Amino acid sequence: MKRLTSRGIERYLTENYGHVKHDCDRLNDTCKVISNRYKCKAIDMFHFIVEQTPIPSLHTHSYGFNTRQGRLIREEFKNEYYDN
Repeated sequence: MKRLTSRGIERYLTENYGHVKHDCDRLNDTCKVISNRYKCKAIDMFHFIVEQTPIPSLHTHSYGFNTRQGRLIREEFKNEYYDN
């Protein structure tokens, strides 16, 4: 997946995890909102949230664990996802 779309998210989650539990449209919108806030790519935000892939420019991980910044981003993501 090169560009983040709702359909791409659904396809990715189905292929890698077998089923989709979340609203792909909302997940797509939230990734874009939070990535704009932190000046990174939406696809990077998606992989950070779903698979714990580090975003080096944001220093989200240290020794394999979320840093304070990483935990803050996850909390903001959760709030944005469930509030909309």
